[in-house]
Amino acid sequence: MSRFTFVILFLGLFFALVGTVQAAPVLSSLPPAGSTITIGNTVDYGWSPVSTRDNCIHFFPPGAVGWSSWVCLGRNIGSYSKNTTSLNEGSLSAEVRTKKCRFLGLICSWDYSNVIKINLVLPPPPSPSPPQEVVADIKVNGSDKDISVVRGSEVDVIWSSVNAGSCDITPCTLSFPNTCKSTGGSQRPVVNSTTDFTAICSSPDGSEFSASDTVRVNIVKNTPPTTGPLQPQSPADYCISPLTWTLKWNFYDPDEGSYQSGYEIKFFDVATGREVFSRLSYPSSSNSYAVSAGALNFNKTYSWTIKVWDNKLATGEATGENFTTIPHSAPKVDFRWTFSGQRPAINEVINFYDETTFYDQITFAAKRKWLWTFWDDLVAVGSTTTFNTQAKALSQGEKKILLQSTDADGLTCSKTKTLQIGRKVPKIKEIFPR
Repeated sequence: MSRFTFVILFLGLFFALVGTVQAAPVLSSLPPAGSTITIGNTVDYGWSPVSTRDNCIHFFPPGAVGWSSWVCLGRNIGSYSKNTTSLNEGSLSAEVRTKKCRFLGLICSWDYSNVIKINLVLPPPPSPSPPQEVVADIKVNGSDKDISVVRGSEVDVIWSSVNAGSCDITPCTLSFPNTCKSTGGSQRPVVNSTTDFTAICSSPDGSEFSASDTVRVNIVKNTPPTTGPLQPQSPADYCISPLTWTLKWNFYDPDEGSYQSGYEIKFFDVATGREVFSRLSYPSSSNSYAVSAGALNFNKTYSWTIKVWDNKLATGEATGENFTTIPHSAPKVDFRWTFSGQRPAINEVINFYDETTFYDQITFAAKRKWLWTFWDDLVAVGSTTTFNTQAKALSQGEKKILLQSTDADGLTCSKTKTLQIGRKVPKIKEIFPR
């Protein structure tokens, strides 16, 4: 016998012996035999390979007469998963077999002595729960009952549901109609005729279970609004803004949901009846108007009208109370002072001179009035009701002076200034040396 033949025989015998001493595979990660597995679950089959040989797993589903599937997982691989979704109730078998090879792997066969088998129970799937009652609800302007609005009104439509898979909302005015199939949502359509807003909701499983709810929107005649002009308000300070009158009014509308959407105001010269100014503001919910400078003139009596629109474009109009502007510009008050020396000092007489600009007629100059007021230890020496006067300070520091000037037409304005008083400067007498 040659050395080569001997080696061959020895190796064949070795591998044959190795194949015969393989231990049985061990299943792991599986429930015990007879365990209940819910249909639809995934069962993980794991085992410990007995060698580096191929290991195979077979599945035997309920009602089968033979193995429906088997997978050989190769070397050192020991796990596999089986989804039971497609199976019926009954028993499920999992089996692991080993395949041994002899004669250098050229001849392989199943080793049925190493079969591991586990039987599992698949109970019937649970009965589906009965469908739940579907509830549909729709509200218009927050109401479950029929409502009435004027033509062209915008309404709030809100719907919701319980146990519904989808809803159909009619009519649908949303940009994306599919949103009207949602189980809850809202829209703001404009209603121009009597309209039934309906929500029809169905169960998720498509059964006959469904529910509906409807709210009718009726159209009623739009009642025109009315307005109530209020007394014109004169300028808060005619010395600063003599012609800035403020006009106000009230808005009334009995229709539900109506509000002021705009206004138009007009001024007329009472003496001539001529329209001198108009202002249209739309949209606007404001109930007042401040007349800007330049729209009115001095010494004029004006009448005015106010016209209002509601949000459905119905109008109401009324005439306000006349008002008269001041005869001319109010006095522009100013004054100055003089004193001896470099600055006013304590107990020094200070001369105050009126420099007010008057706009009344000079023929009424005798009716003009002045009133001087001194503060902070600054006391009057002369009259405080003449256009010029005198005063002196009893202490140092800052002193305030107020002059009120009233013209012949009774228009009064004022101005305040501040004067700084220093220490009394001693008089110096020059003496020639003896």
